[in-house]
Amino acid sequence: MKDPIIRAIYVGLLATFIKDIFDFIFMKLGFQGFPTIYMGAGVFLPIDQYSPFYMFVIGNTAHYIVGGILGFIFYKILSYYGLNYSVLKGIFFGLIVWLLLAGAMIHLGLSRYKPMNEHSVFMLLCDHIIFGLVLGLIQPKFVFNE
Repeated sequence: MKDPIIRAIYVGLLATFIKDIFDFIFMKLGFQGFPTIYMGAGVFLPIDQYSPFYMFVIGNTAHYIVGGILGFIFYKILSYYGLNYSVLKGIFFGLIVWLLLAGAMIHLGLSRYKPMNEHSVFMLLCDHIIFGLVLGLIQPKFVFNE
């Protein structure tokens, strides 16, 4: 596949999937009261219409669409600013995503689902650092090298 935009979107999807693996681990360790995909679904579904199936489908769809879009945005950032320090740029990008997306969903009331405690918020921060780290590690090798 030669199209760098499609490859950048794939890297965003992969970074989202790896982030979700860590979400699962964090949940098993007891840090989160519900999957973070419920926060994405909470943008579209009111709490009184809670259904695990619909929360899973709608939350994952929104989650992975956003991941692909963020992969594309990070590709454009690296295209403009260069590949030097791509891991640090990725981590910083993950922190910005955490601040703007997770912070907005939590504090501006975009999502009806909110983290249960400070451990959940901290794990969201760690998730987004991992997301940015994966973008910074994989995108220069997979997207910019043909």
